Amino acid sequence: EAPLDAVAENVYLSEESFIKSTSPTTEAAEGTNLQPTIPQGSGPSEICSSEPCDYCSRENSCNTCIFYNKFTGRKLLPSILVSLLILGLVFVLLKIHPIAFSALVLVAVMVGIRELNHAFKRADIVIPSYFLEIASIIVVVSAYVAHISGLAIAAAFTIPNLFVFLLALAPAEFIKRISAAAMAIFYVPFLAGFIVLLAHDENRVNRILTLVVLVACNDTFAYVSGVLFGKRPLAPHISPKKPWEGLIGAF
Repeated sequence: EAPLDAVAENVYLSEESFIKSTSPTTEAAEGTNLQPTIPQGSGPSEICSSEPCDYCSRENSCNTCIFYNKFTGRKLLPSILVSLLILGLVFVLLKIHPIAFSALVLVAVMVGIRELNHAFKRADIVIPSYFLEIASIIVVVSAYVAHISGLAIAAAFTIPNLFVFLLALAPAEFIKRISAAAMAIFYVPFLAGFIVLLAHDENRVNRILTLVVLVACNDTFAYVSGVLFGKRPLAPHISPKKPWEGLIGAF
């Protein structure tokens, strides 16, 4: 058996694959580097590995596993299962009552606003989470209670008040922080408010289904065209695995 130190120096694998690599029957025990090699300027179809796939057990797979794609870093099968579960929950709640569906939208908004605020912190933009969370609740609840006018008034009310609170909290880098706060309110709860408005319609199931189909087609064709043809990064500093070809496929 190869020493574990030698394996650790030569192989960068997942925990499960690393355990397998300590066996004398594997290539890793012989010190072979199983890291997939990506030739400079190559597309995703050229990413190959002699390592057996952890998901389908196929050997010498070159980006062919339907469960996992090394180029995108996405576990495809779990993504599909989670999507189907969420879709089922969405339409069950729509059938029960619009308020149940709106509660699910609010949960998604709270998760999204927290994730966005974490991204702000990584860029040294500090906004207290509870400011954005309270503003998000006001916007979404107003959209449910007072429809389109409530959504507009809530946005007009929360954003200036956020500016005042942020200025009172600390004047340093005020412009950068209020710009981020305004973007967060418009990007997450304000746009989500229109989904709540769709749920108010008596034909709400068809309206939400139309929205889901449009988003699903956009994401699916972006994924497929990106995997098959992607070579030119769209925004490498933000999302290094999103290519221009994926954007074209989405349209």
